[in-house]
Amino acid sequence: MSYKGYLGSVAFSEQDGVFYGKVEGINGLVNFEGESVKELTEAFHDAVDDYLAYCADEGIEPDKSYSGALNVRLTTAIHRRIAMLAKQAGLTINAFIRKTLEEKAESEKCKSLCIRWLIFRISKYLIPPFPQNEKEVLCGLLFRFYSAM
Repeated sequence: MSYKGYLGSVAFSEQDGVFYGKVEGINGLVNFEGESVKELTEAFHDAVDDYLAYCADEGIEPDKSYSGALNVRLTTAIHRRIAMLAKQAGLTINAFIRKTLEEKAESEKCKSLCIRWLIFRISKYLIPPFPQNEKEVLCGLLFRFYSAM
């Protein structure tokens, strides 16, 4: 789930009968919970708002800072393959990995925008007399199509 640019993880505790989660990508631990999807969503929004208010009051930068350095463990075979691909592309291994990750991230962003546009365009045709869940079915099919891209 997302709100104001923040992501929230979601899990379910069968023992307690509640959904729970935490705000990801921040300095600190901010949890939320609810017994329904609606309650969970409201709790997540409240948690983000409270976190931002706390940061403003304390003069703290709310977003988690990342150094830009990322350690990745690979098998020797993958490491060798990446080194060869980087050499063929005329890049260092780091530059090759950075370029590949940037392209993948941009591709995912594009897919997300495309699917939202498709849902928007198609949803106007899904008005009664179609069954109530027809829109959900179509969105599910579009999501599967999008996931396969």
